[in-house]
Amino acid sequence: MPNVFAALYNPGGIIEILWSIGVEEQFYLFIAPVLLFLPVRKIILFLLVFTIVFFTIYFTIEGNILYKYTMLFFYFTSSGIISILLLKNPQLLNNKLVIYISLLSFILYFTTNYFVNLFSSSNYNLFSMLLFCLVIGVLSNKPYFILNHRVTTYLGKISYGIYVYHAIVIQLIGLIYVKLFSNLGLNNYVIIVVYNAIVLIITICISHFSYQYFEKFFMNFYRNKSVSRKNLL
Repeated sequence: MPNVFAALYNPGGIIEILWSIGVEEQFYLFIAPVLLFLPVRKIILFLLVFTIVFFTIYFTIEGNILYKYTMLFFYFTSSGIISILLLKNPQLLNNKLVIYISLLSFILYFTTNYFVNLFSSSNYNLFSMLLFCLVIGVLSNKPYFILNHRVTTYLGKISYGIYVYHAIVIQLIGLIYVKLFSNLGLNNYVIIVVYNAIVLIITICISHFSYQYFEKFFMNFYRNKSVSRKNLL
């Protein structure tokens, strides 16, 4: 429940950064049992209705608990819709104009404040939701070289660790800098480059060891359980 704690107590970087993991876990705790009892042919309809209703409640009812605790479930369900549609029709997003506009918008989204300044909060989230669906669909539908390179593939495997540990590393390296190097009068540009490089390298190293010696244990445990269950069936 880090999203709840973040809203109630504002704990700061290391703990607060985990808010989206809490939202993800809450979503799956709710959605998995529901989908279990739904006929397959009705899943898209359910996801579509859920997305529209949830989005409407989230942004129209003032002071609701969903908004207060940042329960952005509509991002998950909308991405689920595009995933199912692409499984049924892999050519759905093969239009070059759609691909170029989606990727260009995605780059602008993360490198400028254009869309933040352009839209209200609800419209910004609506735009983000639709853009993310398109980009995820576009990038997963073709073997783009940069995404299939062994380096980026491995970074993808350890990305959960990168997400979890980077805030801890940022705080640690920042503390070391303040205590030992802040009075040396170093050039600001040098500090920025070196600081971020060190944070990036250490985060990747920690994430590598976490993946190899901690996360893999649970992943293999889950796979073995799944295989055993299938054999029993």
